[in-house]
This record gives sequence, structure tokens and C-alpha cells, in this order.
Amino acid sequence: MGLFNTYDFYNTLSKKHRVFDSYEKLHLAHNNYEIYSADAGNNSVASKKVHTFDLFPSYLKPTYRNNEQKIVKNIPQKKIIGYAIRINDNKGFDDFFKNEFSKSFRSNTKRFVNRFEACFNASYKMFYGNIDKTEYNDLMSALHTMLTKRFNQREESNKMLDNWEFYLTTTYKNINSKKASLFVIYHDNIPVQISLNYHFNNILFIAIPSYNIDYAKFSLGNISIYKLLEWAVTQKYDLLDLEYGYLEYKRRWSNYIYEFEHHVIYSKNNIQATFMATRSILKLKLKNFFKTINVDELIKNLKSYFYKQKSTFKDIAYKTESIDFDNANNLDSLNINSPKVEDIKKAMFDFLFVNKEHVNDLKIYEVVSFKEYVFCGKTVSQKVVVL
Repeated sequence: MGLFNTYDFYNTLSKKHRVFDSYEKLHLAHNNYEIYSADAGNNSVASKKVHTFDLFPSYLKPTYRNNEQKIVKNIPQKKIIGYAIRINDNKGFDDFFKNEFSKSFRSNTKRFVNRFEACFNASYKMFYGNIDKTEYNDLMSALHTMLTKRFNQREESNKMLDNWEFYLTTTYKNINSKKASLFVIYHDNIPVQISLNYHFNNILFIAIPSYNIDYAKFSLGNISIYKLLEWAVTQKYDLLDLEYGYLEYKRRWSNYIYEFEHHVIYSKNNIQATFMATRSILKLKLKNFFKTINVDELIKNLKSYFYKQKSTFKDIAYKTESIDFDNANNLDSLNINSPKVEDIKKAMFDFLFVNKEHVNDLKIYEVVSFKEYVFCGKTVSQKVVVL
């Protein structure tokens, strides 16, 4: 390594479960709970080096090692926003949920949970501390498929998919050592939403969530956060971190929106280190200035225009007609797990959601092959025409 080293604090903490030697202690800002204290005998920070740490979250308060020998400069990291749920002292989950979220928000969330459970044979499982290797491989394969389809649909690239080998090779060990977890929502034995999470002391990071897009109407992402929050409160966690990057559901769930800092740490008495640190600080401030005049947005838009992700995704387009259906003579009944039904599954699950029907009561009849169908529930029938 050279004299100047730059590190990613946030992702090293959350995904690699490691704190850099420059930090002696870390406390949560909202309750002063200590989440990290360095081993006094382990101090490998080279005093003559300049260390720059990106993405230091504002919900942490740091104490630095060898502080009397160092200069520490904190520079805001503009336009990177994180979202979290601070878990304050409460008697239990119901009490916490009531105190932190509005009545309408609670009602909508429970409506999604109730609707999903009314339409499917739903179950939930948290893999934390133990997972079978075969089951692990199956779930990670399902999560990879969900992510691929979701970002193909959005015509966007995805850093998690680009670095999938890292997650695949490290997560199994991390689950069994309680550094990571997989939370899964099932319909029967089929995973329909999976969240890969990381654990550092009393912080739960929701890192890689995705869902089967055929179930889009059921808001599985919100159900997943609801269930994970319930688990975190029950397990006495202090913070549920939804990580950085704006998404509307994160904003709705967060009771704490946090920012990030750059930390530049260097020796007081080294002229070369002081020069390099000063240059780094000026570059960071210049970068912040360009962000204030939206140069970063211009670059992002240009990249999006010239390097737009090619998509092979084709969403089903269909229309529905209400009908009275009593006669299924001469019509083929389809098994809902048949490959012939694969392309109309979204339409099928939309039907269940809108009409509050259970999947076990659903019968599907093919009127015109691959074109027209009749969905029959317990109380409602509907004609579906694929466009």
C-alpha cells in the first residue's frame, strides 16, 4: 500500500463485519449504545499514512485511535441519503409500531399482510444462525432470478448482480456465524420474496431484497419490512438500516433519514501526509460543489442515455371482462402450476388480489389457446384476454 489509502467504511462494516483500525469505538448517536470497541492490542494503522474513509453514516459517533497524534477532518458526502428505523425503548412490537407509524400507514400495511395471507398459503422464515447448504443454494438461486427479472423490468443494471459471486460464496458462512440472514416469504413451499440481510451487533441491515414480480400487487417488499421489523424489535435490536439510495418505500418506513461523511485521517507531524490530505480534502469539497449545481445528475443522465441496459423483459398486457360463468363444458381446465399458465401468472395473481379469492379455490379454463381464459374463484368469475 502507498501513503494514501481510501476505504469504503459502510460496506466494510455491514457486509464484511469489520471496522478499520483508525476507529477505537463506535456508538449509536440516538441512544449512545456502544456497538464496537477495538482490541487495545491491535493497532496496525501506519502513522505516516493518509486514510480516507467514504460513507461513514451519521447515525454513528466515532472515537479515533491515537487521536493525539492524528488530525481528523470530516467532510459531508452530499446527495447520498440513507434510511433507517430507530428502535426506541418500547414494551413490544405492537407498542412500537403504534407509536412510530401513523394509523393510516399501519392500516395499509396490515391490509397487505392480510390480503396476502387470505389469497395464499403464506408462511415466513428467518434463516439466522443455521441453514442447510442445499436449501441455501436453492434460495440464493431464487433470489438471483428475482433480482435479474426485476432489474430487467426496470431496464437498469444492478451492483449486487455484478458482484453476485461475492455474495454467493460468503453468505452461507455468514448466516451460520450470525453475521447475515435470509428472510423468506413463501406461498406454499415456493419463495416469493427473499431478503438478504447483514447483522453488526445491534444493527440489522436490509441489504438485498427482491420479490417475484408476478406477485407485484401484494406489496411483498412492505410485508417483508414489517416482518423483519417485528423480528428486530423482538430480538432487541437498536436500528434497522434500509441502506442508502432513494426508493419511495424506504422513505415511508423510515423514522430516521441519515447522511454520510468522508473522514480524512492523517499524521500531525508529517509534511507529505499533510499535503496529500489537504489535496484530498479540496477534491472532496470540489466534488460537493459540483453536486450542488447538479453536475452529478447531468453525468448520471448521460450515462443512462448512452449505456442504457438492454431489456428482454416483456410484461403481460391483458384486459378483463366480468362474466357469469356456469358452464365449463368443452373447455380445458389448466393446472395453475402448468407451464401453460406461466405467462398469465401475473394476471392470475392480480385476479386473486382484486377479488379477495384464495388460490386453492381458483379454476382456470382456456377458451382460446394462449389468448383467452376464464378465471373462476369461489365467488367471482372473470374473462381474461391477452393483448
